[in-house]
Amino acid sequence: MRPVFRAAQTAGILDGVVRNVYRSNTGKTAAWTSASHIEKSPKKTESPMP
Repeated sequence: MRPVFRAAQTAGILDGVVRNVYRSNTGKTAAWTSASHIEKSPKKTESPMP
């Protein structure tokens, strides 16, 4: 299994656990949402040939 896929899968499981444990604590839930957000690198678009 590729490490990136495994990390994403684990993060998804952990996300569910954290949201259930801290569902009544909006501050911790907001902090988790912010901390667990992973941005994808921008994809390069091919510029049209002039």
